Amino acid sequence: MKKIRATVRRKIHKAGSIIVGNRRPVTCTVHNLSATGAALSIRQSSILPDAFVLVLEMEHRRRPCDVVWRRGNRIGVTFAR
Repeated sequence: MKKIRATVRRKIHKAGSIIVGNRRPVTCTVHNLSATGAALSIRQSSILPDAFVLVLEMEHRRRPCDVVWRRGNRIGVTFAR
C-alpha cells in the first residue's frame, strides 16, 4: 500500500540541534525533511519532551516541533505553526 503525503520529503543527512528551554542544545542528525516535518536521530530520544525547537544548521533557522512518533533513537516531528 502506497503512502500519500501532503508534502514531498527530501532525504538528507545533516546536523541539527534540539533546544529545550534553557538547557544546553542536543545534537541530532536530520535524515529527511519536508515543509511540514522531519525525521531525526539522537542518542537518547526518550529524554526529549513532546515539543521542542529544532535548529537546522544548513538553514540557520529555528523551527518549533511536535513529536509524532518515536522508534528507538529516531523520532518524527511535525513543524508547529
